[in-house]
Amino acid sequence: MTNRKVDAKGNIKNSIVITGDGNHAVLNFGGAFTLPLERKQISPPARKQPNASALPNLLSLLAPDANKLPLVGRADLLGELQVWLDHDVDVSVETLIARAGSGKTRLAVELCKQVDGKAVRDTTGWLAGFIRPSDLAAVAKQLATTAYHWPQPTLLVVDYAAAVHRPLADWLDRLASTSFDGKLRLLLLEREAPDGFGWWHDLSRPPGNNAATRRDLLVDPERPRTLPDLDPGKVRHDLLIATQAAAQAMIGEGANRATFAPFGSDASFDEALAAPRFGNPLNLAMAGIIAAQRGPSEAFGLRRLDAARHLARHEIKRIAMIATGDGIAEDAACHALGFNNLCGGMALESIIADLENELTTVGHATPAGALAKLMQQELPSPGGQEDGMPLRLGTTQPDLIGEGVIVETLLKGTPAQIVAAPKLVERTYALTGQHAAESLMRLIQDYGHALEDGSASAEDRAVGATILNLFTALAKAIPDDEIVALDTLISAMPANSLVLREVAAEQSARLANLWSVIAQSTSDEDALNRAAGWQNNLANRLSDLGQREAALAAAQEAVDLYRALAAARPDAFTPYLAMSLSNLATMLSGLGQREAALAAAQEAVDLRRALAAVRPDAFTPDLAASLNNLASFLSDLGQREAALSAAQEAVDLRRALAAVRPDAFTPDLAMSLNNLATMLSDLGQSEAALIAAQEAVDLRRALAAVLPDAFTPDLAMSLNNLAIRLSALGQREAALAAAQEAVDLRRALAAARPDAFTPDLAGSLNNLASFLSDLGQREAALIAAQEAVDLRRALAAVLPDAFTPNLAMSLNNLANMLSALGQREAALIAAQEAVDLRRALAAARPDAFTPNLAMSLSVLADRLEEVDRITEAVAADHASVSALRPYFLAQPGAFDTPMMSYLRDYIRRAEAAGIAIDELLVMPIFEMIQSLQAGEGQ
Repeated sequence: MTNRKVDAKGNIKNSIVITGDGNHAVLNFGGAFTLPLERKQISPPARKQPNASALPNLLSLLAPDANKLPLVGRADLLGELQVWLDHDVDVSVETLIARAGSGKTRLAVELCKQVDGKAVRDTTGWLAGFIRPSDLAAVAKQLATTAYHWPQPTLLVVDYAAAVHRPLADWLDRLASTSFDGKLRLLLLEREAPDGFGWWHDLSRPPGNNAATRRDLLVDPERPRTLPDLDPGKVRHDLLIATQAAAQAMIGEGANRATFAPFGSDASFDEALAAPRFGNPLNLAMAGIIAAQRGPSEAFGLRRLDAARHLARHEIKRIAMIATGDGIAEDAACHALGFNNLCGGMALESIIADLENELTTVGHATPAGALAKLMQQELPSPGGQEDGMPLRLGTTQPDLIGEGVIVETLLKGTPAQIVAAPKLVERTYALTGQHAAESLMRLIQDYGHALEDGSASAEDRAVGATILNLFTALAKAIPDDEIVALDTLISAMPANSLVLREVAAEQSARLANLWSVIAQSTSDEDALNRAAGWQNNLANRLSDLGQREAALAAAQEAVDLYRALAAARPDAFTPYLAMSLSNLATMLSGLGQREAALAAAQEAVDLRRALAAVRPDAFTPDLAASLNNLASFLSDLGQREAALSAAQEAVDLRRALAAVRPDAFTPDLAMSLNNLATMLSDLGQSEAALIAAQEAVDLRRALAAVLPDAFTPDLAMSLNNLAIRLSALGQREAALAAAQEAVDLRRALAAARPDAFTPDLAGSLNNLASFLSDLGQREAALIAAQEAVDLRRALAAVLPDAFTPNLAMSLNNLANMLSALGQREAALIAAQEAVDLRRALAAARPDAFTPNLAMSLSVLADRLEEVDRITEAVAADHASVSALRPYFLAQPGAFDTPMMSYLRDYIRRAEAAGIAIDELLVMPIFEMIQSLQAGEGQ
């Protein structure tokens, strides 16, 4: 295709040039700067195979811009995106998040293909394409400060949006505050968007509450849209069969011709295809390719990472065969392939020298020029020749398989090579900076989780440990001035990954301290804002690790910084102050500082109520969230009527919001209904509590039916809550059914993502054990309780601060289940371990854990009595009442129910053993109980 230029309104200064094969376009703004686009919907000419003996390039089937596989199961979503494009607004931003292999890029390519050139109201047609993060970061700064006319209706897709969210935010602020002559749509793609901090939080929570903000440009400023898994059924089968057929055609005579069963003809196959892992399109496509190589049964037997590494080995072998045919050493070619992937793409301008230096360092002798030519041939640059940006090699795609290439070529060598790996990673960073850091982050996101997967092989766990060590080594090697530039990358670390929690907290602390130093030395508002934001992030990271005192200190520092900023510029920073106060309240509550937690939560509500009065569209959602939290803190202090009032107001606000925008606010309404059910139950309104809990389940079931990946975890949570409400009304069979469904859902989630969902599975098993026991199914109850203990023991071994409290809870439950089956000695051992764990926790954090210690001492007393150790049982009762007494006297409304139970047991057992009651201990408790009863009588 020859180069061609499209004028915009006859003005050469606002033109679009489509170059070469049509894959690249350049938007020219007044000659001052250009915005390059990759038009991935225009398939490039097929490259000739290097030689007849080379293996087929099977990965080319998986390239989202190759259009070699059908896009299945996305018709409805494409229709909704088309409505978004057609909407009568000038500028709008939509965001899609999903894990690797979900098909985000493929969907965006198809959307671009559908609209590219399509006329808008008989005017110039749409221009659609992808903009590389490196290009956007360079151009957005100029776009944010320069007046310009937009040439024609344009759809810009930004993949890996987290990397450029700050320059993007500046540009959106400019678009929101000035008139825009044109039609612009931005589609942002990313893997994750953490709640409460990180790139999406920063982008969707701009300072200020004036009328024109970037929030107004976002389709849903509350949360990104989650790309759902493919629906179970024929769409999965269609993709599997299409991929197998395409791979068989590429392989030719050597292909395995065994076929999958037709859909609907084999119930066991259809059931296997409906498994959660095959909701991911890449998993299906990998299975189809491997089936063409090795047969359907072997393809289905490989786990996700096993399949990716299998295809990575095929690609390595393909490159090696080409290399040897060109006189290049196989080991040098393989090392260079992995090294380039880890670099995130080497710079073309220096590739020969860089390859020569790397190969010399690792002891490989080969002509670097010939190797550079081979790599440019097989990994062509994704950039256009005329976009003005430095060109880089491409990387092996998809990412998951490219990461597999890194593992196979660089991380499975001799012990000496593994020891040298940190230095290798430092060399990649020295060459490509943030590109290498992002590549390593994706590697650990996808391959590091084997450390948390109990079913992972020893090799996978060893690889995961190596990757984690590499990331830690690189983070420590990056100097302070450069780590500040990587703060977006650090904030993108998944919050639910056990593997990443410690390194994420360590680097968050480093960034918080660095920004604090910068802020103190400059008094710059932006630096103060960054320092406060990182202290807030650090609080969340430390809380995830169970480091509650340190989390509280960081949360308090964030509040102090935001309070100072809000005093100087209330319009800009009061929303941030309210957010940080909500976070502080959570940290205070976690340490048992309930009055202080309530005060912080109340201040957050007051601030957000004032903000919502001025701008209800922007701040009513935040007010509802703060009311939800306030209800919990009021309940913790026994202020149950006030808690119910706050919870009900949160529900009312969110019901009104959901009536207008159900897609955006129905999830929040379900959350508040869950909370409301608890508050109603605390006041004895069991029937009303059940109604609220059932509505939450119904809402979340409907959401999960449409977006299972996003809402199944919430549905499981609500089912847990519903089971408790049903049990309270004596509906034990229904309670058991709800609890069992919650376990089943979480077991499937944990099978796919053990790092994220194993803690939830353990919690549901704990509850299931209780409901099984209520129905006399004691053996099954014991099995569930034991599994919960086993899971939590493994979690506590990795992160003791975070998970030891949960282990103690499950040991209490296990002791009860063992006792019910007459296994009294084993029950006593479990109860004693729970006491020992909670005694240590209470010694370190008395306000947070002493009430739990009192509960465990009471359980221990029950178990001691069962083995006729009555004197020791009375001592345990005495310790239980003594531990809870100061908390009961200070907050009687919060602790009246457990105190009366522990006191009754103490008096009963003391009288049975002939042991005198400790009157000094119990008299103040009696007096407080009488006072409470007198108050109720009035």
